Amino acid sequence: MKIIFITSKLNFQTSGGSVFDIDRKARSFLALGNSVKCVTAFSKSNLIPGPQPYQIIEENIIKTGLVEISWAVYKILKKYEKEADFFHVDGHVFLYGAGLYKRLGGRVPIVAFFNRELGSFSRDVPVYEFGLADEDVANTFLKKLKKCARLIAEKSIGMLLANAIEITTFTSPILQMEYNKFGLEAKYQLISPECGEIFRHGAKRTFNQKPLQLIAVGRLIPTKGFDLLIYAFSLLSSQDEYHLTIAGSGADEARLKKMSKEFGLEKRITFSGWLSRAQLFEILDSSDIFIVPRWRRELTSVGLIEAMSRGLPSIVSAGSATAWQAGSAAVVFKFDDPQNLALAIQKLSDDKNLLEQLSENAYKRISELRYTNWTPQLYATMKQIKY
Repeated sequence: MKIIFITSKLNFQTSGGSVFDIDRKARSFLALGNSVKCVTAFSKSNLIPGPQPYQIIEENIIKTGLVEISWAVYKILKKYEKEADFFHVDGHVFLYGAGLYKRLGGRVPIVAFFNRELGSFSRDVPVYEFGLADEDVANTFLKKLKKCARLIAEKSIGMLLANAIEITTFTSPILQMEYNKFGLEAKYQLISPECGEIFRHGAKRTFNQKPLQLIAVGRLIPTKGFDLLIYAFSLLSSQDEYHLTIAGSGADEARLKKMSKEFGLEKRITFSGWLSRAQLFEILDSSDIFIVPRWRRELTSVGLIEAMSRGLPSIVSAGSATAWQAGSAAVVFKFDDPQNLALAIQKLSDDKNLLEQLSENAYKRISELRYTNWTPQLYATMKQIKY
């Protein structure tokens, strides 16, 4: 088959894991004997270190409004349809353009891959007392009215278009459920986890260092819950037994550092700033427990995948996509509950046998999540539709 990926960008240096996910899937389809091309729609953001085994074609969508992007994607699909047997598109950005292409008679079937929420999904607001929401752009009556109109349009016209797409894939069942509730109901729906590689090849971990090294990774924004983690850290009965590293940078950094100082935790919490992947893997290898303090319930975490690939036990919120992602490699705590998070840290750190068991489970789970286990199902479905 001739498969063409339509993706936002290929930035292998500073972007998140979705770029590597697309890359691995493209390579996997190549390994199955297919012809693969990748069209980047916002190519000014590309950072590609060297030649790739598949052809990269650069397009440049200039306008970034929802309607403008959808129309531009429609035109890209029309432009390349004679070269493709199947399209694979970034779902949360391009689903309406892809749906329009199908509704207007586009002959090439489409896979839409979803790893993020739609902009019209409900706003993510922390429920703990000191939590902050990310800045709300709809802060005037007119903007709120426009946001409401967009929601109605997406749930009616948008879903009518998008439901013409043949296959939708989701990084977790929780994300799939949220899209289904919104009205997206493709005939073929598959789970396609964000891909993980086994970097340490099952190297056995020991948990003898003092103090125990905790780590959390991500953009420093309010809804990532690093304030929740700092508060939970302050509740630990013996803080001298722990050291916490917060790896990342972002708009909330100054507030988090101030909070750390107010709790007298400057010597117990390190803010490492942004790290390259090599630096991140190095610090993960020297850590003992990985914590996802907060994230949208329906979204998985690339940082968690990377931590599990190093055999790190994890702490994640119950009932979330990260809990599904971690499986039996994590201890869970009540969502948005700092006291319960502190108890989870205490429970895991006090039980060396549990730490070792969760570390082994992390290697097993990351093996289950590898793209080579999931791509064949997608490929079989694509062949079923095409042939």
